[in-house]
Amino acid sequence: MRAWRAHVEKLERDMPYPRSDRSVWGGYDVVAAYLIRDFLEVALETLFLADRTAVTALLAEVDERFQENTDVDAAGRAAQLAEKELNSCGWWWRRIPSRGPAREDLIDLTSGS
Repeated sequence: MRAWRAHVEKLERDMPYPRSDRSVWGGYDVVAAYLIRDFLEVALETLFLADRTAVTALLAEVDERFQENTDVDAAGRAAQLAEKELNSCGWWWRRIPSRGPAREDLIDLTSGS
């Protein structure tokens, strides 16, 4: 959960910076974030109901923040970059940062796909 939150926050913090800033994250970092979110989805199924309910509430907060800073991406650029079949991916794979270097990088990396 901490890793997902940290990735969502970092992608958000990077939004106003140019791609030339060497501290910002790019497309592969978005993929890493989405893989962490995949892990959380699987991990939820292993929890007892009471624990799952508590974790789901925390996860919903981070997911909401993520959605506020992303746009729908019907092309599934992150899934393309990860060479994943979009139809078998979670909803987060169908989103892209709404602005910033990670968005630009994802678009550039998948423009030839």
